[in-house]
Amino acid sequence: PFIISLLYSSEFMPSVKILRWMFIADYFKVTGWVFGFTLLAYVDAKVYYWKELLTQIVLIVATYVSIIMYNKIEGIGIGILIMYFLNLSYLAYYVWNRHGFSVTKNIASHWLSGLGWILLSSWFSWNLEHVNWIGTIAFITISILTSWMFLTNSEKNRIIKFVVKP
Repeated sequence: PFIISLLYSSEFMPSVKILRWMFIADYFKVTGWVFGFTLLAYVDAKVYYWKELLTQIVLIVATYVSIIMYNKIEGIGIGILIMYFLNLSYLAYYVWNRHGFSVTKNIASHWLSGLGWILLSSWFSWNLEHVNWIGTIAFITISILTSWMFLTNSEKNRIIKFVVKP
């Protein structure tokens, strides 16, 4: 809400109802890109295009149901979340079965902890109309520290060398 009120007029505030859901959906979207690029790398273009068409149909139907049938803008965000969740589920299933791609326990635990963090921060800020600066700074700080924990020693050293250039 803070950024919207800062950059736009108050007429844009209803968009927060969509953006709340999109924040969660983006986590699934970005992960789906990883699997989606696998389709392109293996030249599974036909599968990729059909998958894209079907996910867009899901979004159109969800938008229609939300706006026309229920007269609620929030359903668009829910539809986007559903679309990206289904997209990721299909892509993970496809590359696992077709190309033998598997996820290690380490990667799965990092991904799930990231999802948990997204859900926790969404829960914390879901109905806020003003920025809780203490909570925001705490979430950002903990996110940075958690990300740092998941890095290997060589990755940490590269970051330190990049930041502390002689």
